[in-house]
Amino acid sequence: MNALLIPALLILGFLAGSLFSFYLMRWCALVFTSTAKHGGDFLGPPRRRIVWALPFVTLLHPAPYIFCLVALVAFRQFHGPSASAWLWFFGAFGASVLLNGFRTASIILKLRRKRTLTS
Repeated sequence: MNALLIPALLILGFLAGSLFSFYLMRWCALVFTSTAKHGGDFLGPPRRRIVWALPFVTLLHPAPYIFCLVALVAFRQFHGPSASAWLWFFGAFGASVLLNGFRTASIILKLRRKRTLTS
């Protein structure tokens, strides 16, 4: 294997994982926003939901399709004769997704702790 191929696949896998986790978190935020109760000072108490937007957010956003594509490619590569290059790519991809997930979870926990201390 070429000496530059492994670092290049690691970098590409990490960048692809960062982009994937960004799209996945944005899609989750949109789904949460469309199902949460909305209100405000001029709208009154929170009781309205944007449920009508849920089919559009769920079906027209690229994140679920990207997730299915990644799962299909990973399944085909790991259950068949695969090159070690794909292992490096998917290893970096998974590390990036895990790193972004842990970072997001820590930020959410800090915000929740801050909110419970102030209320």
